[in-house]
Amino acid sequence: MFKRILANVIKDIKLGWRGYFFLIVVGIALGYFLLISFVIPDEVEDGLKLVVYDKDEIIHLPESENLIIVGSREDLEKEMKKDFNIIGVIVNASEKPNIELVFQGYESERTKEITKLAISKLFTDGAKNDKNVTIETLNPEISKKIPMNKWFLPVLLLMEAVLLGVVLVFAMSISEKTEKTQTAYMVTPGKALENLLGKIILFEVLGLLFTYILTPLVLGTDANYLFLTLVVLIGSFFATSFTLIFATFYDNMSQALFPMMIAALFFALPVVSYLFPAFKPVIIRLIPTYPILIALKEAAFPWYIGSVNWQLLLYPLIMGALSFWLATVLYTKNARRG
Repeated sequence: MFKRILANVIKDIKLGWRGYFFLIVVGIALGYFLLISFVIPDEVEDGLKLVVYDKDEIIHLPESENLIIVGSREDLEKEMKKDFNIIGVIVNASEKPNIELVFQGYESERTKEITKLAISKLFTDGAKNDKNVTIETLNPEISKKIPMNKWFLPVLLLMEAVLLGVVLVFAMSISEKTEKTQTAYMVTPGKALENLLGKIILFEVLGLLFTYILTPLVLGTDANYLFLTLVVLIGSFFATSFTLIFATFYDNMSQALFPMMIAALFFALPVVSYLFPAFKPVIIRLIPTYPILIALKEAAFPWYIGSVNWQLLLYPLIMGALSFWLATVLYTKNARRG
């Protein structure tokens, strides 16, 4: 069985090489690197964003886009985790309010002093009372802010390293149907599981190739490459297995084009919640690519996120196993019927 799986892997890698899959992956990775480096800015000035917790409600401020009012310290920290540009403000009751500033951890001393002066003018009688303003660091281990262009890296890894198979699996499966490869394979000692494993391993290799070209170019050695490798392997396993289910229903690319695009857009929905953390309805959290994207963020920025959550990978792994089983059943049925 192992020899047959290895033979299928070698066969699919050769097909991928002849179909320029490897060249496409390398080209896209280098193109994304140029996009991150020269097109997407590393910082956008949005002005000062504050989340305010007024313990005794001694002040009255209208909530706005750059000013969020919360009712507890826990809510303040939750809001700060949604956007690394936000600074926390805790107001304590007294004749002259004592202000506590809560920073993310990457801010420079100059930024902290400027913010301290600005807040003292806003909440007290002016800069002379800046001694009433104290500073706390939410994550003292954080030493730098994530530039905006690098913040897009997990999204690009999801779209290519994980979802690359959505388009290419359709193309390879339909090509095999046209050439009756599936039907011919069923008269050999090999099994459908072995044939499909060859495709899954091919696209995991392509995903890792993309990841290990783009990530070092963007982040150098800062990423957690061990965890990143595991995330890409599991993500690619799920996406390829799920796509193989749909690929069994179509005989040519014109039939598969619309469902292929729908599948890719469906898997990409969690990107909305990544870019707008406050928006994460249940329906998006149930898509297996949501925990994959969060895990990619943790793997890419371990110095910012902190410890990684290995449990994030359990759900997509289970869904990938179920998808692979169903794809094997459908593949066998179609091959025998064909």
